[in-house]
Amino acid sequence: MNSHAIRILRVILFCLIIYAGGTPLLVNAQHPFVPQTDITYTLPPIPNDTLEALQTRNPNMFAYPFIVDINIVNQGSSILLNDTIYYSIQIASPGAFSLNILFDSVHIPDNGTIWLYNPQKTSIAGPFSNKNIRNHAFASPLIWDDTICITYSEPFIFQSKSSVIIHQIAHDFKSNNLLKAEALPCNVNIHCNEAAAWQNEKRAVCKLIIGGTSICSGTLLNTTSNDLTPYILTANHCLSTQTSASKTVFYFNYEYDNCEGTGSINTSQYISGSDLIATSPTGKIDFTLLKAHHLPPSEFKVFYAGWDASGNSSKGSVCIHHPRGDAKKISIDTDYFTSATFFSYLKFSHWKISRWDTGTTESGSSGSGLFNMNKQLIGNLSGGEANCDNPVNDYFS
Repeated sequence: MNSHAIRILRVILFCLIIYAGGTPLLVNAQHPFVPQTDITYTLPPIPNDTLEALQTRNPNMFAYPFIVDINIVNQGSSILLNDTIYYSIQIASPGAFSLNILFDSVHIPDNGTIWLYNPQKTSIAGPFSNKNIRNHAFASPLIWDDTICITYSEPFIFQSKSSVIIHQIAHDFKSNNLLKAEALPCNVNIHCNEAAAWQNEKRAVCKLIIGGTSICSGTLLNTTSNDLTPYILTANHCLSTQTSASKTVFYFNYEYDNCEGTGSINTSQYISGSDLIATSPTGKIDFTLLKAHHLPPSEFKVFYAGWDASGNSSKGSVCIHHPRGDAKKISIDTDYFTSATFFSYLKFSHWKISRWDTGTTESGSSGSGLFNMNKQLIGNLSGGEANCDNPVNDYFS
């Protein structure tokens, strides 16, 4: 056994239950839950003026990216158990509300697995394997803590042949806690009475974590052949490259199950990664169409939204979105939407909502869909002036 690769740990933690996709799984002796690591990397503080500058430039930004080069296989603690080797490392970023990881240069065998979790094991993601990894890269979901533990396991026969490299660690500086992202108080939760008629369509709406640092909204679209291809529509100003598409995580059913906004939010229904299908190369039309790397599992109970590309205006519209990355909300306008020109985009390439009768939109709502009263998607949010005090002038590409 290579001495620099295997460092025997004094303590091994066995956990009887782990959670993957919200389903409890028993851990057997052949696959004990992650061993405790004795190696911790602590990231430096983020200067306040840096955060202010970043948020001014990108109001959808919620996390600061630390660029690193950490290979868990070479730099983590390791232990051999039952012919399986476990590599573990812990990363701390004091003050973070959540952390997420971008992996790069990942080369693992088919039976290699990656787990992410906080020290208390109250926020857990995994196992991730080759089926979750495209082009040797992978974007993790959020782990709700200022410390994240990563464990990679594989059969010992592959020892020293694999690499699991952490390229970026993103420090969430915005979310107050797991449940609240501080959307403005006039926002209306998707389970309020106003949204009763939209309980199918809301299952098409997802929250996007882009590159580990920015938040937008998107909508799962149907196709004319009804073939369940997982196309997701969002905005060009949210993302417009294959690099960003591959590093986007899609959260479905991120919502409260009541109107009051109390209790827990399901954070386990996500898909990591997508392919860029279409966008505006010049950015003059504010749309991006993505294809998720994986079909949403049946337990997500997603809805594939219908759409209308006729360009016909009508009376009444609805937007379902994730303002500031908060739980899913609804905004309603009972008047006619009209064709308009917005910002530097092509002339008359947008629908204008003059005033919301219910709710508003905010940063993080970008890319969310606009539905007509036939419950068909007709556009996606570019921006506007709307807020709680004056919910006016929103524009949808």
